[in-house]
Amino acid sequence: MRHPTAIIIHEFEFPEQWFSNARQNFLAGLTASFALVPECIAFALVAQVNPLMGLYGAVFICTITALFGGRPAMISGAAGSMALVIVAVTVTTVLTDLATAVLCGIVIAALNFAWQHAREIRADIAENQAGEKIYTPHGTLFFASTTHFQELFRPQTDPVCVVLDCRYLHLADHSAIAALESLCERYGKAGKRVRVTHLSQRNQSLLERAGVGAALLQG
Repeated sequence: MRHPTAIIIHEFEFPEQWFSNARQNFLAGLTASFALVPECIAFALVAQVNPLMGLYGAVFICTITALFGGRPAMISGAAGSMALVIVAVTVTTVLTDLATAVLCGIVIAALNFAWQHAREIRADIAENQAGEKIYTPHGTLFFASTTHFQELFRPQTDPVCVVLDCRYLHLADHSAIAALESLCERYGKAGKRVRVTHLSQRNQSLLERAGVGAALLQG
């Protein structure tokens, strides 16, 4: 096991690397500055302290990270999406008022959440002994993920009977119901049918309240 002093000395053996790639290091520092300044000011306003204290804290963080290096598990700043929210809230607070800024931040955070989760839906594909193609979607089907959900299926090349296994699929809103109906219509136009299985009790209740017939989903 290496002595902590040896590790510190070893970390200080890299000043030549700082100057060997000066352009990228300069761009990295500039980017960090633009990202940290509004973040520090926003956190200082939330903590009800002088914004200069937030800037001083950022200087210490950047200095320590530059001298001793970072680690993959170390987080010294907000994620890109959260940084965008912080910048938007800070600018809106300066231009308007805090209530409008908070509302703006909520809207941006909600849109970012929807965008991130829209791409998380996926499907496992297999075939059973009867030659049916089985799609097993995973994730939440809602207004932002319906387009990606439709792209998972290939009605033109799939066999005559397709099984949609919904055991891992969560229907969130009426957009999900419309996506299922649209999927069944796509296969119907291709002369094929979709058989929906393993619907949860909640999903079944959602379909019943929407007035979607079982015959449509069962092909």
